[in-house]
Amino acid sequence: MPAFKLFLQIVNSKKYMIILYYGIFLVIFLLISGLTAQSAEGQYEETSLNVGVIDRDHSLMSKGLLAFLDDSHTLTDINDGKNAMQDALYRQEVSCLLIIPKGFGLKFASDGSIPLQSVSSPDNAQAGPLITSQLNDYLGNVSAYMDAGSTEEEALASARSLASIRTDIAFQDGQQVTSQDQLPGSYYYFLFYSYISLCIMLSCICPVLVVFYQPDVYRRCICSGTKLRAFNLQLALGTLCFTLFLLISLLTIGFVLSHGEVTFTQAGWIILNAAAFTLCATALACLCGYIAKNDMAVAGLANTIALSLCFLGGIFVPLELISSKVLAVSRLMPTYWYMTINRILFVNPDLTAADTVHLWQGIGLQLGFAAAVFSIALVVSRRRRQFTGR
Repeated sequence: MPAFKLFLQIVNSKKYMIILYYGIFLVIFLLISGLTAQSAEGQYEETSLNVGVIDRDHSLMSKGLLAFLDDSHTLTDINDGKNAMQDALYRQEVSCLLIIPKGFGLKFASDGSIPLQSVSSPDNAQAGPLITSQLNDYLGNVSAYMDAGSTEEEALASARSLASIRTDIAFQDGQQVTSQDQLPGSYYYFLFYSYISLCIMLSCICPVLVVFYQPDVYRRCICSGTKLRAFNLQLALGTLCFTLFLLISLLTIGFVLSHGEVTFTQAGWIILNAAAFTLCATALACLCGYIAKNDMAVAGLANTIALSLCFLGGIFVPLELISSKVLAVSRLMPTYWYMTINRILFVNPDLTAADTVHLWQGIGLQLGFAAAVFSIALVVSRRRRQFTGR
């Protein structure tokens, strides 16, 4: 099998480039995993702040507000003066200042509202919005109780009691809390699998085909004892072996590094999704290999195709940031459907019937894309053989 052996020799000459791609990919994955783990550690910790208070109203409503805040924050009375407020923030004695304006309670009771004022220090810019958000929720509950017929004092007490309710939530070992804002590191590994597989396939398969379809090499092959059919089968076998090697090695690394983040059902769908996309990458690599005339052209095609598909398909850029017109083009890309399946698997681990339909649809569209590109590649290769064999 001379053509198959030559195929392996050419691929072996690219081993350092393959190792480099693998190394960069793993470093990026480990960095992302570390960042997601750090952000998840403090996700459910309740924050207590030092709040400076200036009560200009001294009404039952203002006292109820302060009692509510005192349940979860440390309150400090601040003198009602510009210098005193500036000093408290500058010396970081308080994280923020809350000013209750005069007439607030009376206006609130008459279905009106006077906005509360909050000022944060530069080092705690998020403190003011946090306090304001908590007070708005509390006042909304107070208003609901008053509309139901409770007195102001009863409404304040009931809303405070409602806000004090706490629930302890315990998760089983290995159980993950997933949402579009907080996804495990394995999500990003299998997301960027599409880019790395495209780069490796285009950078390894294309040069092999360029070498085989150089006029002198091709004419020598067809003049030898190897039949044209056997020659093509050996090339196909070499391409298949390299595709399987890439698929199995990258998936194995991903599952090993996932640390139990992926369930058995998810793993099955991930394998199907990755296999379908790898076929798309193989088809594109074959087409580019038949088109390119030298290694410089291969490098240009590989970078252009890989980056374009990943940017348009939502691998590098979230779909929420892509305009509707560009999104219409993105749906024609296999990367879009690969990314969509990956998101469904990690955002909704408990798949519904509708999710399963979307998964099969995405895999089918990727296979259809691969079949279409393979068909074009076969036509181009036939024309290339006719031209090269002259």
